[in-house]
Amino acid sequence: MLDALGVNLTEIIFAFVNFLLLVFILFKLLYKPTIAMFEQRRQTIQAALDDAAEAKEMARQQKEDYEKQIANAYNEAQDIINDAKNKATVQADEIINEAARKAEEMKAQAAIHIEKEKAAALNELKTQIADLASMAAAQIMEREVASSDNDAIVNNIIESAGKNGWRS
Repeated sequence: MLDALGVNLTEIIFAFVNFLLLVFILFKLLYKPTIAMFEQRRQTIQAALDDAAEAKEMARQQKEDYEKQIANAYNEAQDIINDAKNKATVQADEIINEAARKAEEMKAQAAIHIEKEKAAALNELKTQIADLASMAAAQIMEREVASSDNDAIVNNIIESAGKNGWRS
């Protein structure tokens, strides 16, 4: 009956066996290597994704570290600035105190100098008064005068001392 249709059973079996043999050969030669290649490619891609995730995590960690370092550097800079300001304030206070101390010392020296000048002027004045008194006594002794003439003699001595610069 199949012969009447022009189909030969041996040819169909031979074609079927060839087909199965072809499928077996393709399975052995192509399917397993193709699956292995796809699995290897999947593993490579997964490894690349894992590496990328790890690199991303490392980058995030480094970023955090850098941000911490920047914050620490900023805090250190602020500490240095504050320390410098404090040192400058202390130094300015020391300079002001030193200047005030020197001013007080100069005032004290000026006061001492003024007292010495005053004492010297008083000594000179005493000397001049003693000289005047000596001159007056000498003039009074040269002549005996009545007590009414004493005022005239004293005035005369003062006028002559004033003309001579209070020195005899």
